[in-house]
Amino acid sequence: MKNYEIRNEENIIVGFDLLFMFYGNLWESILDRLDHQYDGHVSTIQHEGHKYRIYRKI
Repeated sequence: MKNYEIRNEENIIVGFDLLFMFYGNLWESILDRLDHQYDGHVSTIQHEGHKYRIYRKI
């Protein structure tokens, strides 16, 4: 099972609201399709001048 977390620029975990806003209800399916089979940084979202990093934990 894969788990995801989103961290802001201060490395604080934030909620999944950004993923729903950018990708809708299929956010997990979209992130699973990225070609990364390891733990760590998957993608970065920039929203309202702030960067949010998405991490996958396998």
